[in-house]
Amino acid sequence: MIRRLRLWLATRKIAASDAALMRLRQLRADLIDLEQSEQRQQVALAARRRDIERGHA
Repeated sequence: MIRRLRLWLATRKIAASDAALMRLRQLRADLIDLEQSEQRQQVALAARRRDIERGHA
């Protein structure tokens, strides 16, 4: 009985750590997406500034 309980508890811990790892991976992917989006916005803003400075507003 105790052995089964220990096995059940161990599998629960593994499942919880797997779920946490999946959440961390998703958060990392979301952060990368946000950083790339911010970089694209910065590039677009710089291009817009150049256009304005050249009088192509």
